[in-house]
Amino acid sequence: MPVSPPDLALAIVVIAFSALVQGVIGIGFNVISVPILLLINPLLAPVPNLLIAVPLSVFMVVRERGSIDRSGVGWILLGRIPGGLIGLGLLLMLSSRGLDVTLALIVLLAVFIVGTGVALRRNRATEFGTGVVSGIAGIVGAIGGPPLGVLYRDASGPTVRSTLAVVFSVGLLLSIVFRTVGGQIVATDLQIAVYLLPAMALGLAISSKVKDRVEGAWIKRGILTISALAATALLLRSLQG
Repeated sequence: MPVSPPDLALAIVVIAFSALVQGVIGIGFNVISVPILLLINPLLAPVPNLLIAVPLSVFMVVRERGSIDRSGVGWILLGRIPGGLIGLGLLLMLSSRGLDVTLALIVLLAVFIVGTGVALRRNRATEFGTGVVSGIAGIVGAIGGPPLGVLYRDASGPTVRSTLAVVFSVGLLLSIVFRTVGGQIVATDLQIAVYLLPAMALGLAISSKVKDRVEGAWIKRGILTISALAATALLLRSLQG
């Protein structure tokens, strides 16, 4: 086993909770889990998160496929291609410490933008641009969701969950391909993903029971708080060496 049992137990709790949150509001799985798991043990993220987020997103697409914003998905996915290439370049150039700092800053910026209530007007330009930023963040730290959350901030719950899930499903596969080409996925990542997969399934199953009864505003505030604290701790650790 590549990580200790205590670290794995903590990771299981984090993954289950993160999957529950994403299943309810459409965003939050990697934003919450990646910074926290990196603090627990660097082997736990971000690649294992990428791998188990694929079935999570695919299930969410199937669950609420009738609410997908089909007009926006294509432009966002088109933007993810150059964004992914830029992210791969950063991945190959930056050190582990540099990636941690970059990841923390991306999360904190997303928290700031969402927390200030900024909402983008959805059109081809903003959809493509959001796809580029999401692609960069997705490759660097598996956290391509926050830019999409800003773009769809004012959409209905089913539209947010289903549309973002489509983007995540395709975007995650692109991220995995780019990382594989760059030699950034190893057998240890696959092993950890297998151990964490049941926790993701549990969180997703619970979300299906409560998604229509939980107040989204409170959960969004919780995501902002948890993400900000985790990213700040990761940034401080990185800066301290």
